[in-house]
Amino acid sequence: MNKRIVTYLLCTAMTASMISGCSLADKLGETGKENGSTDAQADTGDDFLSIIDKNKTSEADNVKEAKEDTVADATEEPSESTGEATDSEEETGETVESRVSYKWEAPSFRITRKSFSQKYDGDAKFDESNENSKDYSNGVLYEGDFAFIYVDEESAAKYPALYKNINDAAEKSFKITEDCVEETIKDAKEQYETSAKEGYSFFGPYYDHCDITVKRADNTVVSIYDWDDNYMGGAHGMYGAGGTNYDAQTGELLDISDVIDVTKEELDEIIKKKLLEIQEYDNQFVSLDENLKDYKFNPINDSENNIFELGYKWYFAHDGLHIIFNVYELASYADGMQDIVIGYTEYPGTIKDKFIPDTNAPDCQNGNLMFVKEGNDSDIDYLHFRYTPLAGMEEYDDWIYAESFELVLNGKSAKADTGFNVPSDYHFETYKITTMDGKEYVYYINPTDNDYCELLVFDITGGDVKYVGKQHYHYFENFDYEKGTETEPLYSNPYNMHFGSVGDAFGTYTCYTSYEVGDDGMPVQISDEYKFSWKTEDAVSTAEIKGDEVDENGKVINAGVTIQVGTHFVPLRTDEKTYMDFTIDGGKIIRLTYTSFDYPAALPEGNIDDLFEGLIYAG
Repeated sequence: MNKRIVTYLLCTAMTASMISGCSLADKLGETGKENGSTDAQADTGDDFLSIIDKNKTSEADNVKEAKEDTVADATEEPSESTGEATDSEEETGETVESRVSYKWEAPSFRITRKSFSQKYDGDAKFDESNENSKDYSNGVLYEGDFAFIYVDEESAAKYPALYKNINDAAEKSFKITEDCVEETIKDAKEQYETSAKEGYSFFGPYYDHCDITVKRADNTVVSIYDWDDNYMGGAHGMYGAGGTNYDAQTGELLDISDVIDVTKEELDEIIKKKLLEIQEYDNQFVSLDENLKDYKFNPINDSENNIFELGYKWYFAHDGLHIIFNVYELASYADGMQDIVIGYTEYPGTIKDKFIPDTNAPDCQNGNLMFVKEGNDSDIDYLHFRYTPLAGMEEYDDWIYAESFELVLNGKSAKADTGFNVPSDYHFETYKITTMDGKEYVYYINPTDNDYCELLVFDITGGDVKYVGKQHYHYFENFDYEKGTETEPLYSNPYNMHFGSVGDAFGTYTCYTSYEVGDDGMPVQISDEYKFSWKTEDAVSTAEIKGDEVDENGKVINAGVTIQVGTHFVPLRTDEKTYMDFTIDGGKIIRLTYTSFDYPAALPEGNIDDLFEGLIYAG
């Protein structure tokens, strides 16, 4: 299963179109306050590693000392749960889920992905006798991968404005992306046919491969980092990055002027100092002072009047305020993009106190750690994986077969007790996690057969590397076949991560519940309630069944209700042990108490298969 993470095109003004022939700036300019991400959104590869390589700024320089008046509520320890009903629970009927008090209050997210591919379907042909007229695309006009980030429904009540604004923007971006892809395919087809007719080569396919991650998410700010690597004809492709930042409480987009307490001129001096520190040769950043003057605190992007000003591209991460300069902005294409970081307290008074996290603020960032074949990483001194190919199967049929692999950091390594078999273009899904007590872990999600995965955990606290262990879960993507999308969670909070399970107590279904990072780094389940991601939707009862009517929180409001034959049951939640809640005709929620969850699952009235028709089993 190729878990390529793809992009998110949120409402940001762009100085030019990301996609040839389709101006996203024109289509998105009316959305409101925007932060000026550019036409080139980049896949850098180094972004995730920069947090943990040997050159990172020390934590003491980058985070503020604990403040008594911040995150006090968010860091409150959850009450212990033994699994037995308390007096309070018996009186209120609350489920375990409704009583969970997470250690770190932060919104949770999901990513919806969609891929596009279009082959040429016309009559144009290239002259095979003309060596200057070739189809380098093998008939493929366009390939694209996109993603759209949403705030998960479980965060809607606590972060209503954030939930609405991000999700509305994602829906709008989804439609815009489909329109732009359609125009790009049209442009590519015209170029393909012109090339064949006039006797020159078509270099393709056109493509747009994008990625996204949440860099910081807490009860103060949400920072989203997106990048894109695209080719739309010409001498070479383009890439670049951007940031989109929200006030978590108000849901409003943030400009850089909202989060700093210095003037533009003072900020530019700090930026200049940071850039000169990473300068690789004299005059790498030509006309630096003049170029920095072009950036605005509150850029105007008015498509109707054709006004597009250049704004700072920035985001918050665990180590500070990052500011991005894409290719051609300050230096040449060959110099690449620059991503500088200003530590939270490196320049006192620069970043507003509100946005300086507590010293024990946890962090969870998704990234793409490199997997390097054994013997090829002698010059790599940052965090990466090293794998040993399976003998005779080093790369067969576009797959990589590895008998083992290890995590490597600064010459130290730890080997996992498993290997992997993945497509050669596989996106290795990894997370770098920092806990409240300062421990650091790497989570790697290793695919296995039958939609299962192994979660492998490594401890990298203090620069050491230790393999902790593994746990098995089931993937729980949601598929929308009408829209052609796939949705799955994006982990951003070490104290509220969703992992999946599979069951067959009402047909086959996949479900998930919440976990947190335990003392040894392994996930620990913190909720007894599972929610469904895939389930039987059209089951109808064939006999009278007794159950309890409950409210949205699982509180019993009418016990011993008899449900008539022919009632439509849709699974809502379960504890995977004793009960399952269903939405039935009319919108009521009915809880059925099972006598057995093992197949064949049973209610007091009999086996599930004898009580319902329309159940779907898989595998």
